[in-house]
Amino acid sequence: ITTAPNTEDLVLNSNYGSLYASHPLDATSPLMTIPVNGDGTLDPLGIANTAVASNSATYLALSPGSDFLYVLGANTALITPYPVDAAGSVGAPGATASTGVVPTDMLVDVTGRAAYAANLIDNTISQFNLNQSTGAITAQANPTIATPLNPRGAVQHVSGRFLYATLAGSPGVGGDFIGQ
Repeated sequence: ITTAPNTEDLVLNSNYGSLYASHPLDATSPLMTIPVNGDGTLDPLGIANTAVASNSATYLALSPGSDFLYVLGANTALITPYPVDAAGSVGAPGATASTGVVPTDMLVDVTGRAAYAANLIDNTISQFNLNQSTGAITAQANPTIATPLNPRGAVQHVSGRFLYATLAGSPGVGGDFIGQ
């Protein structure tokens, strides 16, 4: 299957029935939903293109049950939640939340109650609360974690207690305790 030029990110829903691809340079339909057949092949006839809020889709993250797709637009510094139905179709956007300057990655935590975005220029990681029923995203009381230098990517420990970030221009990986 050929996707739009400059595909940036891919996520696979938890039932392995849909693959989502972001195309940040496609101003019309920057999000593509690709059906996945039972044998793992992609179904080119069922592809759905989606116009997203602010026409920006760079990084993607799914809630643990794949009920919500979170779309981060790097050029807008906004995360927008979208409901996902049992068939994998993406619904209407919810209210957005702002990240820091030049977000370069995002993730939804293992519990589905929080999300994080690495912000390259202001050396922070934005922290958000997620409503598991509605998908709503809001800044946490402490909205950012300071990092030593230019965070590029982030991953969370399976326990949910630690967040690790790659730091651009720095040898190594940083880690921080994020609570229980």
